[in-house]
Amino acid sequence: MSKIIDLTGQTFGLLTVTDRASNDRHGHSRWVCRCVCGGTATALGLQLRNGHRRSCGCLKAARRSPNGPQRVTRLIHREAATWPQEERPPRRQTGAA
Repeated sequence: MSKIIDLTGQTFGLLTVTDRASNDRHGHSRWVCRCVCGGTATALGLQLRNGHRRSCGCLKAARRSPNGPQRVTRLIHREAATWPQEERPPRRQTGAA
């Protein structure tokens, strides 16, 4: 049995890990996460760490809706606004130079 990496408090995409859940039937660690949209999700630690799980499902639902791209952009910007200043990605310059 390998050591469990404590992911509590870490953020992956739009999800922030809040608590540990019971293992799945294969013995893999699962985590309870809170999404920036207010939803919750349970995800495998491996999925979180390798980027295969980034939201509670709100990104997929938003992409399917008519105003999907705008909603996804708002969710991502809301999440990015919570980052410490030194970790924020540089803003893209728009307009004429």
